[in-house]
Amino acid sequence: MLTAALAALAVTVGLTAMRPAPEPTRPVPVAARDLPAGHLLRADDVETVQWPARLVEQVAGEGQPTAASLAGRRVVGPVRGGEPVTTARLLTPATLPGTSAGDVVLSLPSDDAALTEMLRPGDRVDVFDQQGTPAARGVRVLAVVPAGDEAGPRAAASVLVAVPRAYVGAVASARSGGPGGTAPVVLALDAE
Repeated sequence: MLTAALAALAVTVGLTAMRPAPEPTRPVPVAARDLPAGHLLRADDVETVQWPARLVEQVAGEGQPTAASLAGRRVVGPVRGGEPVTTARLLTPATLPGTSAGDVVLSLPSDDAALTEMLRPGDRVDVFDQQGTPAARGVRVLAVVPAGDEAGPRAAASVLVAVPRAYVGAVASARSGGPGGTAPVVLALDAE
């Protein structure tokens, strides 16, 4: 009986020694739920999970933000629940995806809720004043900030667009037609 117990112990120790060591992991901030484009991140929008270190390096590279450092930052495009929130997914002053040399980034108020819900970064829109006069055509959408976002109540959503410098004056004039010098512009989604 003692011999059988010792043999069983020897087999258990041997199998344990042959088992590979657990793979190293690293903390990764992921979206706690689906987040829309332009969403201003709050602490409860991001949670930290452990991922295999080799995957973190492939997906996020070095310089991965922490969940705590993401509060107050804005996502450029939609982020699915469970998806890593990497620096490439954030709007930053230094790197605005979708801009070209000579572009100026403008925030355009739009009270067309149906259209602003459809807009995605990379879409092209035409910009008109309230009378239908074109101000710029084919400008690239960078982000959409919903009306009444966490940053404060607003009557209209804001659409961040990259406008060629030559059209900035016309777009600014289209915006200045309302009370207080700011009016929602009319946006038309370019279907091409």
